[in-house]
Amino acid sequence: RQYRLWAILFFLMLFTLGLDSQFAIVETILTGVLDYRPRLRTHKMKVVAGVCIVGFLCGLPLTCPGGGYLLDLLDKYAAVWPYLFIGFSELVLVSFVYGYNNFIDDLIEMTNCKALNGGVKYFLAVFYCFISPLLIIVMLFINWAEYTPFTKGEYVYPGWANGIGWLIAMFCILAVPFVMIGHLVYKWMSAGKPMDTDGLMDVLDESKTHTKKWRANAFRSYKNGEHKSTDFEYEEEH
Repeated sequence: RQYRLWAILFFLMLFTLGLDSQFAIVETILTGVLDYRPRLRTHKMKVVAGVCIVGFLCGLPLTCPGGGYLLDLLDKYAAVWPYLFIGFSELVLVSFVYGYNNFIDDLIEMTNCKALNGGVKYFLAVFYCFISPLLIIVMLFINWAEYTPFTKGEYVYPGWANGIGWLIAMFCILAVPFVMIGHLVYKWMSAGKPMDTDGLMDVLDESKTHTKKWRANAFRSYKNGEHKSTDFEYEEEH
C-alpha cells in the first residue's frame, strides 16, 4: 500500500510540474502576441485557446513511437544554443540599448526599493553589463567549438536529422538579427531612403533608442498619484 501511495504522489508531482511549465510557456507566448497586437486583449480567452491548441498539435509527434528521438533532438539543439543567445541578446538590449540606469529606475518604480539606487546598483551593473554577457558568449562559442554529431546511446543520428537540428537552432537565433535588419530597413524606407551618412546615423539612432511610449504606463501611474516616488522625472508624449 505504501508503494502505491508514493507512486500516486510521484505522478501527481510530474503532473503539477508539467502544469507549471505549461503556464510559463503559454504566458510567454501570450504576452508577446498581446503586446504585438493589443487589440487582441479583448479576446484573450480565444488567444489562449489558440496557443494551447497549436502547442498541442505541435507536441503530437513527440507521442509517436519515434517521439523519444525527436524529443532528444529538440532538447539538444533547441534548448541550449538559442537560450544562451537570447539571454545574451536580452542583457545587451537592457544594458546598452534601453539603458541600465533606465532599467534600475523601472525596478525601483515597481518595487519602491530605494536600496537599488545605492551600492546594489553598481554591484549589479558589473554582472549585467560585463560578466554575464561575457560568460554567455564564451559558453556559446565553446559549445560550437566542441560540437559533435548527436548520438543517443549507440544510435547515431543521421546527417539529415542533425541538419534539421541546426535549422531549428538557427531559426531561433537568427530571428533576432533578421528582425533587427528588417526594422532598420523599414525605418530607412520610412525616412525617405537617405543615403548620406547623417541620414543613416539618424535612422540608426532612432531605431536603437527607446521611445517615450515605452514608459507611458509608468508616467500615467505617476501622474495619477499611484506612485509617490519623486526620484524620477517623466516627460509626457505630445
